[in-house]
Amino acid sequence: MIILRFIPFLSLLILLTNCGEKLTDRYHMDKALWEAEDYEAAVKYIRFGLNSLEEDLPNYADPLTAPVIAKLVNTENINAFLEDDALGLQFRQEKGEKYFRQAQALWEKYNVRNSQDKFVYPLELAKITNFLLYAQRVYFANGNQLIKKEAVNPDDATVRKYIQQNESALISNYENMLEFLRHEEAFSQEAFKTLAFSMEQNYQQLKQDIPNGNYTRTIAIIDGLHKKINSKEVLEAIQNIKANLNPKAV
Repeated sequence: MIILRFIPFLSLLILLTNCGEKLTDRYHMDKALWEAEDYEAAVKYIRFGLNSLEEDLPNYADPLTAPVIAKLVNTENINAFLEDDALGLQFRQEKGEKYFRQAQALWEKYNVRNSQDKFVYPLELAKITNFLLYAQRVYFANGNQLIKKEAVNPDDATVRKYIQQNESALISNYENMLEFLRHEEAFSQEAFKTLAFSMEQNYQQLKQDIPNGNYTRTIAIIDGLHKKINSKEVLEAIQNIKANLNPKAV
């Protein structure tokens, strides 16, 4: 404390002000990875604890909260807790539902525009979209595995019907996110490319998980997006998605 006596008044004021800025303990920053409950606590605070009129949401431009958004979009959280075969399927499915629901809520919170119709948090929204796509794919995959595991006869027509319905729902969810690329002008260039490239990666995995899915509407959406998108890099990304889903359609 003695050294503070030699700091000029203005510097001391700045120092004290900066020291007063700290993250809420709702963000469990001491943990390397966030379990579903950690994620849930953070998202709940972002949705209901922040004063939306005075406080920004966690974002990359803010040195204080940048680590928070980095935690929120880190798919290693899912890898560690939902794709660990040492954990029970029922356990993983319950945790997966929490990740999925909270990722949806977070996406809705960040899907906000300013008076120029631009996204306020474009890069954050793009990366949250990637996390949401990833989370629901793993959630649905675990759910279908659980259905097969607990079925008396996994090959029963009713069981296959439930699984096909889940696969169709997941494909439809992905299509809804794919259509979001129509908002090119609302994104920054960096965020728009990030969104498209993450979509390409997620669709590659989706095709591996559901090789025989019905992607007819997906391809129709891509054909429509070609008429709206100007970015060459993004056009290439969605064309790669189309080629992966149906090489004959290219």
